[in-house]
Amino acid sequence: MRKYQVLFLLMAFVWPLLLSAQANDAWRNKNWNPKKGKYFFNQVLTWKYQDEMAEDSLLQEGIEIRIYVDEKSGTFLFTPEAYVFSGPMVDFVIADQKGNYIAAYTVEHGKKIYEVFTVEGLQTLLNSPDSIPENFTQFFVPTHQKTVFGKNNYGWPIITGEEYHIVFPDMDEMPTVVNIAPMPYSFLPLYMYKNLAIEAQLPFHFDYAEMIPSHYILLSEYTEYYGAKTQLWFDSLSDTEYYIDLSAYKKMN
Repeated sequence: MRKYQVLFLLMAFVWPLLLSAQANDAWRNKNWNPKKGKYFFNQVLTWKYQDEMAEDSLLQEGIEIRIYVDEKSGTFLFTPEAYVFSGPMVDFVIADQKGNYIAAYTVEHGKKIYEVFTVEGLQTLLNSPDSIPENFTQFFVPTHQKTVFGKNNYGWPIITGEEYHIVFPDMDEMPTVVNIAPMPYSFLPLYMYKNLAIEAQLPFHFDYAEMIPSHYILLSEYTEYYGAKTQLWFDSLSDTEYYIDLSAYKKMN
């Protein structure tokens, strides 16, 4: 009898979770149809960035960089919350795991247009998702220290990062210190974003495509030069609901 009581209590706990997960999947699938221009993003990644050497006082004090993602497909969404100071006419940029970037604009007289980009070299890296960059094996020295990133608000996940020093030969200054952690999708669309020929650029470079394995997230970077520090650190991975309707935009010829 006790066995059945335990089983009943277990099902009473698990069943609502299963129903919730199914409902979330159904809602996502209803709003996810890229062929018709429908996109839905259920998570937002938030980093904080501070550059004491920057001329801009906002960067000196520190800003947030927020990037949306559909965790099921690994598709990223960049909005003004990501590129912050630049690209006033760029409404958003969508980047998928195949190396395609869609940049959408609102231009004169409220006209809405978009164009599609590919980044040179990205497809080669995407075709070798399990490869370890040579730079990683040569210049990343593990410290065997672990740091927890993220906020466990409302059940949000936390991520444990592995710390490395980036040490180049004959380097006199302090090494750059980074934390990284594995993720279920590739971060190459983010790491290669800086190569896009558009005005909307991220305030932090995220230039790690050829530095760390593609399925690893950059959680932090710390450098110091003559007492002035530049630092990026991951703040949270939280749930959200963000919708994009690309059908409202016309593709550029």
